Amino acid sequence: MKKAIIYARFSDRPDAKLSESCEYQREYCETWCRANGYKIEAYFADKGVSGKTPVEKREGLGEAITTLRQGNALVVYNWDRLARDRMVHVVIESFVIGSGAHMVSVMNQATTDGESPEQEMMRGIMHSLSGYERKRNALRTSEAMLSHQSRGRRMSRICPYGFMDDPLDPKLMVDHPEEQKAIKRMIQLREDGLGWRKVADALTAEHYRPRGEKWHHASLKKIVERTVFYV
Repeated sequence: MKKAIIYARFSDRPDAKLSESCEYQREYCETWCRANGYKIEAYFADKGVSGKTPVEKREGLGEAITTLRQGNALVVYNWDRLARDRMVHVVIESFVIGSGAHMVSVMNQATTDGESPEQEMMRGIMHSLSGYERKRNALRTSEAMLSHQSRGRRMSRICPYGFMDDPLDPKLMVDHPEEQKAIKRMIQLREDGLGWRKVADALTAEHYRPRGEKWHHASLKKIVERTVFYV
């Protein structure tokens, strides 16, 4: 009898209730295994873990892969339970195939066992399309939030740099005079050709106050890009 290692992943996010829990995924995979003649050897899961998380940081997946033996199947509810990022999926696939095992996606009704070149190509295309859609959705969400912020609407508990609470309406925010001056200075320094680290040094030398202990080049880049996008 063929042997299966079941793996499930569930990530915490605002719409998590709309997704399948690890328990649901396990039950679905177990039903498939029994119907297709697979003996279930073990079950592993990663709860509260993103599909973009590297393999080495996913304890459940790591244990599932090391448990695999020649001829075993790593069974998942859907390909995106292994990874949403195409490159992460490729790494996982190399580990599985390297152990002499294969992968099965119950919802996709697909397996890498005896997979034809055309089937492998289609699996790659589907992963690429899934990754593209995920990035597009993230971009749309980010653009919508920035658009609302540019009109003075609060989109988070803490106002972004350059703004402060509107004293007349807690749902709105208004310009923070000193921080707006700092932003203008950031943009000017960048136009003068300074790198982000030198911009941070200049702001410190000129006594512009950061939100944290000191200016950080990565946060400066985000502040300026957000500002320039809606100027």
